[in-house]
Amino acid sequence: MSFSRVATGSLGERIAEGFLLGLGYRIVEHDVQLGHLQVDLIAHDPGDDVYVFVEVKTRVRGTPDFPAANNLRWDQRKALLTAARRWLGARNLDVGYRLDLVCVEAEQVVQHVRQVGFSVD
Repeated sequence: MSFSRVATGSLGERIAEGFLLGLGYRIVEHDVQLGHLQVDLIAHDPGDDVYVFVEVKTRVRGTPDFPAANNLRWDQRKALLTAARRWLGARNLDVGYRLDLVCVEAEQVVQHVRQVGFSVD
């Protein structure tokens, strides 16, 4: 079966959303456009009481040689951080937040990376 890139991404986002709901998160928004920036999912993690800006990386089938997590580049992390700050700022929210990565392969979540960090030094 052949999937378009958009269909694959949409399927991955729905799977990631279900996964996060299963963890007790509340989904606030999905497919958020902030100018040229985009956030796949915005959720609230009640355990940490923070907003979570989620990047979803999806593969139709998994391969140990090239996991979905390898697709999150430095510039994408920086864009996600900028988008998170803009979204919070537009709502005048001064709250805790973090950036997460959810990897979907073969229609299941294979990895959830909380707080995908990077150095901007």
